[in-house]
Amino acid sequence: MNDGFNGLAVQIKPNGGGASFANVNSGLTAGVPRPAGQAFTYRNRVLDFDPLDPEAPGVGKGWTILGAINTASEISFAGGPLGRKINTATEPRGELFLANLYMQPYFTFTAQITLVRGVDTVFTTTFVPPAIELPQLPEVPEPSSAALLVTAGFAGAIAQRRRMLQV
Repeated sequence: MNDGFNGLAVQIKPNGGGASFANVNSGLTAGVPRPAGQAFTYRNRVLDFDPLDPEAPGVGKGWTILGAINTASEISFAGGPLGRKINTATEPRGELFLANLYMQPYFTFTAQITLVRGVDTVFTTTFVPPAIELPQLPEVPEPSSAALLVTAGFAGAIAQRRRMLQV
């Protein structure tokens, strides 16, 4: 389908009672889009990020995004690169990163993706992944705990050094 479409529409909703997306975020951190795989829910802001932005030159795709919804109950948007076709050949593994989803274990979602060329729909699909428990993200100690660990390490190193000097 590469170069066979110039726009797309994405709608993703959690399934079941009590299901929702967690850590809903704009996808920007310090003005630069977040990469995939973080513990937040957001649409890919690289798509509409300016490719000439001085903070991250060449990162953005410069798409026009319409109707963006970024809530705990829905992630959706439509858009594409004005006057150009979409090609995923240069993307990692040939896959276009559309949204980062973060949910509680055993919940699932429904994603509907539609590809268009001009005003004609060329492909549409609905995807419902199985409910699985994803691996737990590693816990990072709070700053005061990390400081205690570093201080204890330095104290041990200093104690070792003093013993070596006393001999």
